[in-house]
Amino acid sequence: MPFQQMIDLQFCQSFGQEKDQTDQEQISSLKFSDQYLAVGDQGGRVILFTYKTQHQSPILKNDIYCPSASMVPKFEFQAHNKEFDPIRSCEIRSKVIEMEFVRDNILLTANEKEVKMWKLGQKQVWSKGDSEFPIKSGVKVTSTLKKTFNSIQNYHINSIHAQNDIFLIADDFSIKQYSIENIHESLLICNIIPTNMESILETIKVAQFNDQSDNIINYGTDLGNIHILDKRQTQQGSSTSFGVDSSVFDLKSHNDNLYIRTLNDMYIYDVRNTSQPLLELPLFRAIYTGKPQTNFKIALKDDVFATGFYGQCVTIGNANDAYQFKATRQLKRSKSDFCSCVGGFQILKDGISTTDQTYNNDFIGVASCFDFSDELLSVSIGGNLYLYGWADQKDSYTRDQTGSNEEGVKYISE
Repeated sequence: MPFQQMIDLQFCQSFGQEKDQTDQEQISSLKFSDQYLAVGDQGGRVILFTYKTQHQSPILKNDIYCPSASMVPKFEFQAHNKEFDPIRSCEIRSKVIEMEFVRDNILLTANEKEVKMWKLGQKQVWSKGDSEFPIKSGVKVTSTLKKTFNSIQNYHINSIHAQNDIFLIADDFSIKQYSIENIHESLLICNIIPTNMESILETIKVAQFNDQSDNIINYGTDLGNIHILDKRQTQQGSSTSFGVDSSVFDLKSHNDNLYIRTLNDMYIYDVRNTSQPLLELPLFRAIYTGKPQTNFKIALKDDVFATGFYGQCVTIGNANDAYQFKATRQLKRSKSDFCSCVGGFQILKDGISTTDQTYNNDFIGVASCFDFSDELLSVSIGGNLYLYGWADQKDSYTRDQTGSNEEGVKYISE
């Protein structure tokens, strides 16, 4: 899909309630598969959305070609519960920190202590009709717990990532690889635990497979160090390392480029030359004290990234051009050539920052989680889910209206 089309987003749907949200309802993870959108929250709950309409022609509304894709909540289940760790004398939160689909019917969910493998399926629902014989009345989504990976990591789990039939689990000091075909054994990829725990200097924050080869693994640390490991060689001879200015929140790879998110900046590096970044895009420059309570994620589709910050701020772009808009139900046209239907403005043009306008003084509403499907971009703002799409055809942009929550104020309405 051309870059100009991908960034020309239009609002599709929103789910959630505007007020009286609890901490447990805050969305903490988003993940698309071909069939589902999985939404995880801080209460350990996972909500599965399915497509209501998909792969259809754009709809003409008010002289505008609008995306036709739409989703509905189908099923929810409790993936993780709050527990108490007697060994460390601390509470284990139920928060879903990460989700990954393996194939289309296997979902991995993780909180800070364990990873669970769920098999998703569909069950035919029958009801009594006018006759004595039951009739088909719909399909129900089901989830079955197949495996719990508890105590596989000795420390705080920070990320999981799946590619093909294998997946990574990264805790503070190690990265292990598992296979769906053999879930009882693991391969230790990396171990940075010091011999003396009092001399801890660095922890692993995120680990990802390279998009071109699952033999190459990229991981980032809280000191801003990026490491590229090749499993086919010894770690000492295969590691490439470079650094950014602060703790790595998320990273993704596409071809030879690494997309890296820190608290303040978005970086793009060419792994063949890591002496300087292809892009260093400032996202936030206000003075922030204290430890961030949110890990800001990156969504990546081809070479187009999406990320966010406080103030419901969403940034979408590539190494040359980027636009910023505020995720909201209010849809107002801007003067920008692109992102106009969501009130976007350009912050990067031909690799050069064009404005310092960011929502620096507004800490209300955090755009933290993102993911792309073939037709949609999902964005989480607190306990609200926003879906944006793009149409294959364009007409004059005159839209100025309010999007509605089709499912009411609750995620599930069955």
